[in-house]
Parts: sequence; C-alpha cells; structure tokens
Amino acid sequence: MFLSTLILGLSLFAIASFSNHQSEERLFWHSFKTKFDQLEFQTKQNHFPSMITFHSQNIVFTSHQKSSTLHVPSGLRFVKKNFNHGASIHIQSDGFIDPQTVVWHSYNSNHDIFQKFQLGWGVYNLY
Repeated sequence: MFLSTLILGLSLFAIASFSNHQSEERLFWHSFKTKFDQLEFQTKQNHFPSMITFHSQNIVFTSHQKSSTLHVPSGLRFVKKNFNHGASIHIQSDGFIDPQTVVWHSYNSNHDIFQKFQLGWGVYNLY
C-alpha cells in the first residue's frame, strides 16, 4: 500500500512539474513576442536603432530609452546562435533586421525550436 501511494505521488508530482514547465515555456514565447513587438515599435517610432542581446539565462531588449529583461525558463536552452553580430540582434532605426536564426532546445517537448528572424523587416517565426 505504501509503495503504491509513493509511486502514485511521484507520478503526480512528475506530471505537475512537466505541466508547469510547459506553461513557463508558453509564457516565455508570449513574453518574447510582446517585448519584441514593443521594441520594434519604439525603434520605428523614435528612429533610433535597438538591440536584443541573448545570454544563457536571460534576454535583454534595449532601446535608446530603456532596457528590459526576459528570463529564459529552465526547460529551454540555446543550442546554436547563428548571429551576424555576436550574440545580439540589431534592429536598425527603420525596423530592418538582418536574417538570422536562433536554435533552442526544449527539454519539455524534447525537440529543437528554430527562431528565424527573416524577411528583413522585423519578422520572426518559430519552427
């Protein structure tokens, strides 16, 4: 009886933990899009270049007015950075972004996510 209860308890804990990590990852992508869209809008409106800097545990969105940070959840990590300017994405004052790709690995879904900044004009897609 004790062993069955222990196994059931551990199983429920694992499911709850997995679900929590998935929620953190969804929130991260939603927050990234919100911060990206805000930065792009500020860049075009104020005609000043801006930058997104990728660190292992956070991402910094920097405009000429302010800086904001987004925490990278523990279930997600950088696999490959294919940047033209180091570990940063530069947004020109007109909103133009050089095409580049960030590859992430999700431990929650156990697959890679390709974040492609493309088409030059402030667009990115997740694959």
